[in-house]
Amino acid sequence: MYVTQAGVVDSIQRMPIRALSTAEVAARTGVPVEALRSMLRRGQFPQPDVLIGGVTARQVRGWTVDTVDEWTAARSR
Repeated sequence: MYVTQAGVVDSIQRMPIRALSTAEVAARTGVPVEALRSMLRRGQFPQPDVLIGGVTARQVRGWTVDTVDEWTAARSR
């Protein structure tokens, strides 16, 4: 999925930012998807940089690579 710097899906925007899905974040960090969701609920993982969709239960969450890498680096300290 691609989002603009403002966090809005826009196919016209010239500089899209790659947003990682929950599954992609899990693969990148080595943390299982369910553990990530639990950490997110407890405030132990950053809120998504972008939410796509209307109804909360069906929203697709996305994080930038920078957000995920910063969290991973802070966690390993």
